[in-house]
Amino acid sequence: METFKLELSHDEAQSLSDALPSLSAFTPVGYCPWPFLLLKIGSAFLDTAPLNAPPAAVAVVEPELWILRDIVKSSWRVGQANIGHGLLVKIYTGLRAVTAGTAGEPIGEDEPEPTAKEVRQKMEAFNARASSPDQSNPGDGAGDKPGAPV
Repeated sequence: METFKLELSHDEAQSLSDALPSLSAFTPVGYCPWPFLLLKIGSAFLDTAPLNAPPAAVAVVEPELWILRDIVKSSWRVGQANIGHGLLVKIYTGLRAVTAGTAGEPIGEDEPEPTAKEVRQKMEAFNARASSPDQSNPGDGAGDKPGAPV
């Protein structure tokens, strides 16, 4: 599964870390449905904790980008900074890249828009991969564990 490098500031990582655990409110006690994603965000939070630390790179896969998209709100603010808008730009850039098969590369303006049939085929392939029993943790691929090089 293709990965996308998501650059997170400390405020962005902290906001995502605060939002992700609330998703487990409807699951059995002690169970986190996205432990690897939460560990990645937590690692970015720790890596950016020192004053004036640069953003941290987090390698995420398509299902994780959809989870992040589901929780991020464009109205998220830290002080006067609207971090929600910036996070959505990063997340949608990642989604556009991984669904086009060009993760990490800019998508050219001259590329034709996919047809409805092509989009449907991609979604069916994604759903088949996501529901496959041997894909119990699609985010557990090589190079996307916390602390792994991005």
